[in-house]
Amino acid sequence: MKLLVFLLGYINIAECLRSEEMSSTYFDKKIDGLDLIVFDLDYTLWPFYVEYCDKPFKKTETDILDASGNQVKPYPHSTNILQKLSSLGYKIGIASRTSAVKDAAELVNSFEWTQYISYQEIYPTCKVQHFNQFNKQSGIPFERMLFFDDEEHNVADINGIGAVAILVDSGVSDSVVADGLEYFVRKQIIGK
Repeated sequence: MKLLVFLLGYINIAECLRSEEMSSTYFDKKIDGLDLIVFDLDYTLWPFYVEYCDKPFKKTETDILDASGNQVKPYPHSTNILQKLSSLGYKIGIASRTSAVKDAAELVNSFEWTQYISYQEIYPTCKVQHFNQFNKQSGIPFERMLFFDDEEHNVADINGIGAVAILVDSGVSDSVVADGLEYFVRKQIIGK
């Protein structure tokens, strides 16, 4: 009987998500009940561990280079995603547990992302501590936060405190973020 109730509930959720209102892209308008979207840095917004980059970085007119002259770039969609989510009215946060705090912050600034980011927690500790700081600084409850990270244990930790965390496999893209936004909506529907 429980399985039947679950399946019927799932079908109702699936039908709701297929409705015209829900089928439009989640990048069209801000989702009610979602206020803060947080991103990890390494292998989420950019395809490397900042600790292992050849530093110092150098910003030219067109590029950011490491000390060996190699170009340092984020994932192709990262900047546009941050810009779009910010323009929709979401607060954006960065949660990175890197030991290269100064270098990570320098790259965030060099990629010109600070204009989109409201909160930055960049230091080596558990992501739960980062989220506790977001909550303290913003007053936004965990249930109104969405998080993207490439490490399963971070995703599990953040899901464990009541936020919605999404595992990222090969960096963010429009489809990864859209799927995360859709999952957030599904969790809201199931939770009601």
